[in-house]
Amino acid sequence: YCVHHPYEGCDCRKPNTGSIERGLKMIGKNMRSAKHTFFIGDTKSVLTKNSYVRAEHKLVTTLGIEDLIIVDTEDALLVANKNHVQDIKEIVSALTNEDREEVVLIEEK
Repeated sequence: YCVHHPYEGCDCRKPNTGSIERGLKMIGKNMRSAKHTFFIGDTKSVLTKNSYVRAEHKLVTTLGIEDLIIVDTEDALLVANKNHVQDIKEIVSALTNEDREEVVLIEEK
């Protein structure tokens, strides 16, 4: 989880992937090359490969998935193919254009 305040402009607060990428770097991997499945929080998975599953506030279950990133927070759910993680900015842009309250924007000082 992110320990920073929203105004700090860190890359680990949703919807960014900094914390995921740093965790993978610690084991010598990156988002495209990781061949393991990571579970954080209350999760139950069967036949789940090469994925990252994070549940912050409720049980998240998976069955028969591969190469997915699933992040469930209090106010939003992200499901993305690992090969498209760099495109998450497109989702953020679309949500920002719709003035969605789930998007936290950091103002530059």
